[in-house]
Amino acid sequence: MSTDNSRAPTDESKPPKQENDRSKFPRTIVDPDGDLCLVVGDKKGSAFVVCSKTVARASPVWKKLLYGEFAESLQPSKDSGEEWTVRLPDDNPGSMKVLLNIIHSRFDQVPIKVDMSNICTIDGEQITFSDLFLLTVLTDKYDLTRNLRPWATTWLEDVRAATTHNLKFSMTSMDHLCWIAWELGDEGSFTTAIKHIVLDFVKIEDKIRKDPYFPELFSLGYEPAYTLSLVDGYRKETIKNMLDLVKGAVEKLLQRDRGGAQLFCTQGLRKTKTNPNLEGTINCETTMLGAIIQSLHASQLWPIPNSKKVQISVSALADKLRCLDSQSRLPNHPCRALPNIATALDTILDKAIPPLPEAYISHLKAQAEKTGIICQDLGLVTQTLALTIQEVS
Repeated sequence: MSTDNSRAPTDESKPPKQENDRSKFPRTIVDPDGDLCLVVGDKKGSAFVVCSKTVARASPVWKKLLYGEFAESLQPSKDSGEEWTVRLPDDNPGSMKVLLNIIHSRFDQVPIKVDMSNICTIDGEQITFSDLFLLTVLTDKYDLTRNLRPWATTWLEDVRAATTHNLKFSMTSMDHLCWIAWELGDEGSFTTAIKHIVLDFVKIEDKIRKDPYFPELFSLGYEPAYTLSLVDGYRKETIKNMLDLVKGAVEKLLQRDRGGAQLFCTQGLRKTKTNPNLEGTINCETTMLGAIIQSLHASQLWPIPNSKKVQISVSALADKLRCLDSQSRLPNHPCRALPNIATALDTILDKAIPPLPEAYISHLKAQAEKTGIICQDLGLVTQTLALTIQEVS
């Protein structure tokens, strides 16, 4: 029996059949007269039959993809019986379905509410917060932001309600909120997300994250322009301002030659012939210094660290500094070196987020014009943002 295998190709040498490959995915007919099949996603993908002209008109990116010089523009001949198929393995099928329904005017299939609990699926009535994030990733990728105009305001109202009232809104979703606000042009929600991140995220090995066990912020790769640098700068400045409160008091107490002036003691003896060195004051302030150093050491903040080296969150640092002991140990001396530290810290935290840079504001305004949220009642937006920042603080 001949063992020559050269006369017929083996199964491994045959190219995979396109039809069999598509049949592995659930198939949705977006346009009954569609001439294009979009296979979206990788292993858990979906196939969508759409009108190529419709998607090309909606998106300049798709227009180049389908009718430019890309391989995807090669259509099989009508006589071949094959279907024109374009694969988009990096895109999310559920969010793509919403987007395709929008551009094909299937508005009854577009979610009108956002489920902030992330427990439902896209069902025509609600879209999860995570899927809204993935939807805005697609609108940015394919230049389709303006197509969300009829729904953007309503969706953002649900998002704002969750962030304002803190309804189990996960801190791990702050990078999602950042991106959604950036894409839809919501300056208030963007500022809220930035403040959450600055106050409550930690920095481990030069990586900003929710805590040491969570991935780095924007680890999925969808970071609004240079936001990590913006957050890092705000964080360092806030930490520096807080530590400077304590450092200033300690440096004054450590001074050797004070010219006889009282610093923090309110009960010191007046300078007299019998008391030329104000011993009562000096002893009082010496005990204050000792109390502060002991308290800082117990909080693992002694020596006072450089702001760049602080790994705990801004909020955690503020809590530690609020509890610092600066009380004098002398009898009948109710003196404190840091009597108003809690109020001073609150002032610093309130100013943790200065006005956004002009480039950010310009981008957000441009996006808001696309989505229509710039036409909202500005008084309501201002009130919502004020409540949100108060809740965050």
